[in-house]
Amino acid sequence: MMGGWTNDALACARRRLLDVTILIDRVRSGNTTRFRDERTGLVQNCAEGGPNFGFQLTASQAGMACPDRTWRPGRYTFVTNTLFRARGLRAIASLSFRETDPC
Repeated sequence: MMGGWTNDALACARRRLLDVTILIDRVRSGNTTRFRDERTGLVQNCAEGGPNFGFQLTASQAGMACPDRTWRPGRYTFVTNTLFRARGLRAIASLSFRETDPC
């Protein structure tokens, strides 16, 4: 769940301040479990390993893990919201999937 910023007209060493907010919802039997977090940091303008900034979460870190640390059954929605404050530009990405394997 990463955000990024690139601009081909600017040098690779140029940096921008980004806000990355993530939201994970798990719905099971009409009940929703929600995890939210945010991070702010300077991000380089380099596409080669530079601009990716945000979160690499496990099910355990999100509080949605089975005892074996896999994702609990349910329907998941992941949303990553990236804001470039200086210009007010925003990028939003979402992913949904269903985990059917029992714990």
